[in-house]
Amino acid sequence: MVRTNGKRTCVRFYGDDGVALYTFHLHKGKDELVEDNVLPQLSQDRVIMHDHNIINYNKDVCTCLNVECCAILRETCSAANRNSLCGGSISS
Repeated sequence: MVRTNGKRTCVRFYGDDGVALYTFHLHKGKDELVEDNVLPQLSQDRVIMHDHNIINYNKDVCTCLNVECCAILRETCSAANRNSLCGGSISS
């Protein structure tokens, strides 16, 4: 967490081993993800990892396979449920 103009700011990182993009927002929600417009540009077969903010699992924002989500859901959800939530076939 950082401060911008005296206000608490959420920092979001997008990147891989060759590129880093940081975005800064006052809130950590769907509107900010839409404004960033990074996740919707990725193909469905792209594997990503993101934090536990529930908005990150919204298929309107991201149709990628989230490995962090799937690791958590593997232990807590039925196969049908986690495949629906994670966007793909996840083995137990």
